[in-house]
Amino acid sequence: MAELVEIYSTNTLEIIESGGGGGGASDGGGTVTQVNTGTGLSGGGFTTSGTISLANTAVTPAAYAVGKFTVDQQGRITAASSSLSTEVSTLFDSDVAALLDATTKAGMRSALDVKNHATIEADTTPQYFENLVESNDTQEFITNSGLTNYLAQTSQNLADLNSSTTALTNLGGTTVGKAVFAATDAAAARTAIGADDASNLASGTISAARLPAVSDSYTGQIETAAEKTYTIDPRVAAARTISYFYGRSSAGACTAKLYNGTDVVGTLSVTTSSSTALLDSNYTAVAENGAITLQISSNTSAEDVVFSVEFTQ
Repeated sequence: MAELVEIYSTNTLEIIESGGGGGGASDGGGTVTQVNTGTGLSGGGFTTSGTISLANTAVTPAAYAVGKFTVDQQGRITAASSSLSTEVSTLFDSDVAALLDATTKAGMRSALDVKNHATIEADTTPQYFENLVESNDTQEFITNSGLTNYLAQTSQNLADLNSSTTALTNLGGTTVGKAVFAATDAAAARTAIGADDASNLASGTISAARLPAVSDSYTGQIETAAEKTYTIDPRVAAARTISYFYGRSSAGACTAKLYNGTDVVGTLSVTTSSSTALLDSNYTAVAENGAITLQISSNTSAEDVVFSVEFTQ
Protein backbone atom coordinates (compact mmCIF):
# COMPACT_ATOMS: atom_id res chain seq x y z
CA MET A 1 0.00 0.00 0.00
CA ALA A 2 1.07 3.63 -0.31
CA GLU A 3 2.02 5.35 2.98
CA LEU A 4 2.88 8.88 4.06
CA VAL A 5 6.05 9.44 6.01
CA GLU A 6 6.03 12.72 8.01
CA ILE A 7 9.39 14.18 8.95
CA TYR A 8 9.35 17.23 11.34
CA SER A 9 12.10 19.75 11.91
CA THR A 10 12.12 23.03 13.75
CA ASN A 11 10.36 24.98 11.05
CA THR A 12 9.61 22.59 8.14
CA LEU A 13 7.27 19.73 7.46
CA GLU A 14 8.37 17.36 4.71
CA ILE A 15 5.87 14.85 3.21
CA ILE A 16 7.27 12.12 1.00
CA GLU A 17 5.14 9.69 -0.93
CA SER A 18 6.49 6.13 -0.89
CA GLY A 19 5.07 3.36 -3.07
CA GLY A 20 4.20 -0.18 -1.99
CA GLY A 21 2.76 -3.43 -3.45
CA GLY A 22 1.91 -2.41 -7.00
CA GLY A 23 -1.17 -0.42 -6.18
CA GLY A 24 -3.74 -3.30 -6.48
CA ALA A 25 -7.02 -3.68 -4.71
CA SER A 26 -5.30 -5.32 -1.81
CA ASP A 27 -3.40 -2.10 -0.99
CA GLY A 28 -6.24 -0.89 1.19
CA GLY A 29 -5.43 2.83 0.64
CA GLY A 30 -5.31 5.71 -1.83
CA THR A 31 -2.55 7.81 -3.37
CA VAL A 32 -1.64 11.44 -2.33
CA THR A 33 -2.49 13.57 -5.31
CA GLN A 34 -1.51 17.07 -3.96
CA VAL A 35 -0.30 18.77 -0.76
CA ASN A 36 -1.28 22.42 -0.18
CA THR A 37 -0.30 24.84 2.59
CA GLY A 38 -2.46 26.96 4.85
CA THR A 39 -1.96 30.23 6.74
CA GLY A 40 1.63 30.88 7.78
CA LEU A 41 3.12 28.05 5.69
CA SER A 42 4.81 28.11 2.33
CA GLY A 43 5.95 25.48 -0.19
CA GLY A 44 2.60 23.78 -0.80
CA GLY A 45 1.01 22.69 -4.08
CA PHE A 46 3.19 19.70 -4.87
CA THR A 47 1.87 16.22 -5.87
CA THR A 48 4.87 14.00 -5.31
CA SER A 49 7.33 15.30 -2.73
CA GLY A 50 8.31 18.73 -1.41
CA THR A 51 9.08 20.91 1.64
CA ILE A 52 6.66 22.99 3.64
CA SER A 53 8.17 25.79 5.80
CA LEU A 54 7.07 28.74 7.90
CA ALA A 55 6.85 31.93 5.92
CA ASN A 56 9.08 34.83 7.03
CA THR A 57 7.40 37.82 8.65
CA ALA A 58 8.40 41.47 8.39
CA VAL A 59 9.71 41.45 12.00
CA THR A 60 13.42 42.24 12.35
CA PRO A 61 15.13 39.52 14.42
CA ALA A 62 16.36 41.22 17.62
CA ALA A 63 16.06 41.29 21.40
CA TYR A 64 13.30 43.70 22.41
CA ALA A 65 13.46 44.87 26.05
CA VAL A 66 10.32 46.94 25.67
CA GLY A 67 8.15 47.69 22.73
CA LYS A 68 4.91 47.24 20.79
CA PHE A 69 4.09 43.84 19.24
CA THR A 70 1.38 42.50 16.86
CA VAL A 71 0.38 38.82 17.14
CA ASP A 72 -1.63 37.02 14.41
CA GLN A 73 -4.28 34.31 14.83
CA GLN A 74 -1.63 31.62 14.75
CA GLY A 75 0.28 33.19 17.64
CA ARG A 76 3.13 34.56 15.54
CA ILE A 77 4.59 38.04 16.07
CA THR A 78 4.05 39.83 12.78
CA ALA A 79 5.18 43.32 13.78
CA ALA A 80 7.48 44.70 16.49
CA SER A 81 8.58 48.20 17.43
CA SER A 82 10.72 49.51 20.30
CA SER A 83 8.89 52.82 20.31
CA LEU A 84 6.05 53.43 22.74
CA SER A 85 5.53 57.11 21.97
CA THR A 86 2.23 56.64 20.18
CA GLU A 87 0.75 54.47 22.89
CA VAL A 88 2.19 56.52 25.78
CA SER A 89 0.94 59.77 24.30
CA THR A 90 -2.63 58.49 24.63
CA LEU A 91 -2.08 58.08 28.39
CA PHE A 92 0.46 60.81 29.14
CA ASP A 93 1.71 64.08 27.74
CA SER A 94 3.73 63.81 24.56
CA ASP A 95 6.83 65.01 26.47
CA VAL A 96 6.67 61.86 28.60
CA ALA A 97 6.55 59.72 25.47
CA ALA A 98 9.57 61.58 24.08
CA LEU A 99 11.40 61.04 27.37
CA LEU A 100 10.75 57.28 27.21
CA ASP A 101 11.98 57.17 23.63
CA ALA A 102 15.20 59.09 24.43
CA THR A 103 18.36 57.01 24.04
CA THR A 104 20.87 59.55 25.49
CA LYS A 105 21.06 62.04 28.36
CA ALA A 106 21.06 64.86 25.82
CA GLY A 107 17.87 63.46 24.32
CA MET A 108 16.25 63.35 27.75
CA ARG A 109 17.27 66.95 28.48
CA SER A 110 15.85 67.98 25.14
CA ALA A 111 12.57 66.20 25.90
CA LEU A 112 12.37 67.99 29.26
CA ASP A 113 13.63 71.29 27.81
CA VAL A 114 16.41 71.63 30.39
CA LYS A 115 20.07 72.62 30.00
CA ASN A 116 23.18 70.91 31.27
CA HIS A 117 25.40 72.73 33.78
CA ALA A 118 27.99 73.80 31.16
CA THR A 119 25.31 75.52 29.07
CA ILE A 120 23.86 77.24 32.12
CA GLU A 121 27.23 78.57 33.28
CA ALA A 122 28.05 79.87 29.81
CA ASP A 123 24.63 81.44 29.25
CA THR A 124 24.36 85.20 29.78
CA THR A 125 20.60 85.25 30.29
CA PRO A 126 18.93 84.90 33.67
CA GLN A 127 15.87 82.84 32.74
CA TYR A 128 17.13 79.70 34.46
CA PHE A 129 17.46 81.44 37.83
CA GLU A 130 15.22 84.46 37.84
CA ASN A 131 12.66 82.73 40.05
CA LEU A 132 15.13 81.39 42.62
CA VAL A 133 15.59 84.63 44.51
CA GLU A 134 12.83 87.21 44.58
CA SER A 135 12.24 90.25 46.67
CA ASN A 136 8.79 91.84 46.58
CA ASP A 137 8.11 90.06 43.28
CA THR A 138 11.12 91.64 41.61
CA GLN A 139 14.45 90.28 40.53
CA GLU A 140 16.71 93.14 41.56
CA PHE A 141 19.32 90.67 42.76
CA ILE A 142 19.49 88.95 39.36
CA THR A 143 21.82 90.36 36.73
CA ASN A 144 22.29 89.53 33.10
CA SER A 145 25.81 88.19 33.55
CA GLY A 146 25.54 84.41 33.80
CA LEU A 147 25.77 81.97 36.69
CA THR A 148 28.90 83.35 38.34
CA ASN A 149 27.60 86.89 38.58
CA TYR A 150 24.20 85.57 39.54
CA LEU A 151 25.65 83.84 42.57
CA ALA A 152 27.69 86.93 43.42
CA GLN A 153 24.57 89.07 43.25
CA THR A 154 22.44 86.77 45.38
CA SER A 155 25.13 86.94 48.05
CA GLN A 156 24.37 90.66 48.24
CA ASN A 157 20.95 89.82 49.65
CA LEU A 158 21.27 90.97 53.26
CA ALA A 159 18.95 88.22 54.47
CA ASP A 160 21.45 85.64 53.20
CA LEU A 161 24.46 87.06 55.04
CA ASN A 162 25.85 85.72 58.29
CA SER A 163 28.18 88.67 58.87
CA SER A 164 26.90 92.09 59.92
CA THR A 165 30.19 93.59 58.71
CA THR A 166 29.59 92.24 55.20
CA ALA A 167 26.00 93.46 55.29
CA LEU A 168 27.13 96.99 56.20
CA THR A 169 29.76 96.90 53.47
CA ASN A 170 27.14 95.80 50.94
CA LEU A 171 24.98 98.72 52.02
CA GLY A 172 27.86 101.03 51.11
CA GLY A 173 28.67 101.94 54.69
CA THR A 174 31.79 104.00 55.39
CA THR A 175 34.20 103.33 58.23
CA VAL A 176 32.54 106.00 60.36
CA GLY A 177 29.03 104.89 59.42
CA LYS A 178 29.75 101.27 60.29
CA ALA A 179 31.29 102.33 63.61
CA VAL A 180 28.15 104.30 64.51
CA PHE A 181 25.92 101.41 63.48
CA ALA A 182 27.98 98.97 65.57
CA ALA A 183 28.16 101.28 68.63
CA THR A 184 26.64 99.68 71.72
CA ASP A 185 26.00 102.94 73.57
CA ALA A 186 25.80 106.70 73.06
CA ALA A 187 29.38 107.27 74.21
CA ALA A 188 30.71 104.87 71.58
CA ALA A 189 28.59 106.56 68.90
CA ARG A 190 29.92 110.00 69.95
CA THR A 191 33.45 108.66 69.79
CA ALA A 192 32.81 107.34 66.30
CA ILE A 193 31.77 110.78 65.03
CA GLY A 194 34.15 112.81 67.22
CA ALA A 195 31.40 114.48 69.29
CA ASP A 196 31.38 115.50 72.95
CA ASP A 197 28.55 114.79 75.36
CA ALA A 198 25.96 117.37 76.37
CA SER A 199 27.35 117.96 79.88
CA ASN A 200 30.76 118.96 78.53
CA LEU A 201 29.22 121.26 75.96
CA ALA A 202 26.98 122.88 78.59
CA SER A 203 29.86 123.53 80.95
CA GLY A 204 32.15 124.71 78.19
CA THR A 205 34.60 121.92 78.93
CA ILE A 206 35.53 120.02 75.79
CA SER A 207 37.74 116.96 76.09
CA ALA A 208 41.13 117.16 74.45
CA ALA A 209 40.27 114.26 72.16
CA ARG A 210 37.54 116.42 70.56
CA LEU A 211 39.81 119.41 69.95
CA PRO A 212 41.24 119.83 66.46
CA ALA A 213 44.98 119.35 66.03
CA VAL A 214 46.93 122.59 66.44
CA SER A 215 50.28 123.14 64.78
CA ASP A 216 52.82 125.44 66.39
CA SER A 217 56.59 125.76 66.82
CA TYR A 218 59.39 126.80 69.11
CA THR A 219 61.72 129.18 67.30
CA GLY A 220 64.73 130.82 68.92
CA GLN A 221 68.36 131.90 68.71
CA ILE A 222 71.15 130.92 71.11
CA GLU A 223 73.86 133.57 71.14
CA THR A 224 77.41 132.27 71.25
CA ALA A 225 76.18 128.72 71.76
CA ALA A 226 78.19 126.74 74.28
CA GLU A 227 78.43 123.01 74.71
CA LYS A 228 75.53 122.62 77.08
CA THR A 229 71.86 121.63 77.31
CA TYR A 230 69.25 124.35 76.78
CA THR A 231 65.68 123.94 77.99
CA ILE A 232 63.17 124.98 75.34
CA ASP A 233 60.05 124.11 77.34
CA PRO A 234 60.34 122.81 80.92
CA ARG A 235 56.81 121.43 80.93
CA VAL A 236 54.50 121.27 77.93
CA ALA A 237 50.89 122.29 78.64
CA ALA A 238 49.45 119.38 76.63
CA ALA A 239 50.80 116.28 74.99
CA ARG A 240 52.51 117.15 71.72
CA THR A 241 54.08 115.43 68.76
CA ILE A 242 57.24 116.91 67.26
CA SER A 243 57.05 117.01 63.49
CA TYR A 244 60.06 119.11 62.38
CA PHE A 245 63.49 120.18 63.69
CA TYR A 246 65.95 122.35 61.79
CA GLY A 247 68.66 124.95 62.42
CA ARG A 248 71.74 126.84 61.20
CA SER A 249 74.71 128.70 62.68
CA SER A 250 76.06 132.17 62.06
CA ALA A 251 79.60 130.73 61.85
CA GLY A 252 81.35 127.42 62.36
CA ALA A 253 79.57 124.14 63.07
CA CYS A 254 78.18 122.10 65.94
CA THR A 255 75.87 119.17 66.73
CA ALA A 256 72.40 119.74 68.16
CA LYS A 257 70.31 116.94 69.74
CA LEU A 258 66.61 117.39 70.49
CA TYR A 259 65.17 115.50 73.49
CA ASN A 260 61.55 114.78 74.38
CA GLY A 261 62.54 114.80 78.03
CA THR A 262 64.44 111.50 78.13
CA ASP A 263 64.99 110.25 74.57
CA VAL A 264 66.65 111.75 71.50
CA VAL A 265 64.03 112.82 68.97
CA GLY A 266 66.54 113.81 66.30
CA THR A 267 70.19 114.84 65.76
CA LEU A 268 71.11 117.85 63.63
CA SER A 269 74.47 118.78 62.12
CA VAL A 270 74.40 122.56 62.38
CA THR A 271 76.31 124.56 59.77
CA THR A 272 75.94 127.95 58.15
CA SER A 273 73.43 126.38 55.77
CA SER A 274 69.95 125.47 56.90
CA SER A 275 69.68 121.74 57.66
CA THR A 276 66.89 119.44 58.82
CA ALA A 277 67.15 116.57 61.29
CA LEU A 278 65.83 113.08 60.55
CA LEU A 279 63.39 112.41 63.39
CA ASP A 280 63.03 109.08 65.21
CA SER A 281 59.28 108.40 65.09
CA ASN A 282 59.53 106.31 68.26
CA TYR A 283 60.30 109.41 70.34
CA THR A 284 58.51 112.30 68.64
CA ALA A 285 55.69 112.21 71.24
CA VAL A 286 56.12 114.49 74.25
CA ALA A 287 53.95 113.74 77.29
CA GLU A 288 51.90 116.49 78.96
CA ASN A 289 54.41 116.75 81.83
CA GLY A 290 57.42 116.25 79.60
CA ALA A 291 60.20 118.74 78.80
CA ILE A 292 61.75 119.65 75.46
CA THR A 293 65.50 120.28 75.57
CA LEU A 294 68.26 121.04 73.06
CA GLN A 295 71.82 119.83 73.61
CA ILE A 296 74.74 121.53 71.80
CA SER A 297 78.05 119.67 71.38
CA SER A 298 81.12 119.52 69.11
CA ASN A 299 81.09 123.30 68.90
CA THR A 300 83.90 124.44 66.59
CA SER A 301 83.34 128.22 66.94
CA ALA A 302 79.66 128.40 66.24
CA GLU A 303 78.72 131.85 67.43
CA ASP A 304 74.96 131.93 67.21
CA VAL A 305 72.59 128.96 66.60
CA VAL A 306 69.13 129.53 65.22
CA PHE A 307 66.65 126.66 65.63
CA SER A 308 63.00 125.76 65.03
CA VAL A 309 61.00 122.89 66.48
CA GLU A 310 57.53 122.35 65.01
CA PHE A 311 54.86 120.28 66.72
CA THR A 312 51.16 119.43 66.79
CA GLN A 313 48.88 119.09 69.83
